[in-house]
Amino acid sequence: MLYTLAHKIQHYFPWIWEMIEDINSWFFALRYGYRLKGHEKMLEGLHDDYIVRAATIDDAKMMEHFFDQQSEYNLRFFHPHKFDATSLLKLLKRRSMLMYLVCDKEGGMVGYFFIRCFFIGKGFRGYIVDERQQKRGIGKLMGKGFAVVCQALQFPTYKTISKDNPASLALAHAVCEVEVLEELPNNELYIRCN
Repeated sequence: MLYTLAHKIQHYFPWIWEMIEDINSWFFALRYGYRLKGHEKMLEGLHDDYIVRAATIDDAKMMEHFFDQQSEYNLRFFHPHKFDATSLLKLLKRRSMLMYLVCDKEGGMVGYFFIRCFFIGKGFRGYIVDERQQKRGIGKLMGKGFAVVCQALQFPTYKTISKDNPASLALAHAVCEVEVLEELPNNELYIRCN
């Protein structure tokens, strides 16, 4: 399966993975970049108490701080990329990595979601809510954000969810139509979010 192969390349051959990411980013921007024009405007006003916006290169340090504030328990199911400012800055510069923040009215970060896009017309999504801000509807708000971005992209997105993480599975069912495609090792489900 492509998902398993990608993870093996990423783990065992990081330099090849970096080349693949750069090539993918270029082709993705060429093929889909025009679809994203104006989608950020649609994110405005999704909620009265929170601001949903695209992350910029100026946000790398704030994002690093956000991840530093999360406990190992909150990050146990969330490890899509490294969380240091240098790695985040590299990802923020990739046009195929769509990264979004949920901030409170004071500008403090309370949530993060992303879609890692592939030029073949697929995306891989992920999200995390600040553990001190959970159970306030931020996850569902990010689901609305995903819907805006996916509507602009017009291609399916996928995600893995651990069966040991019922809150994430419940959120996925609340914000999209879930189709389980495969059961993976480590008690994970590979799903399509329609």
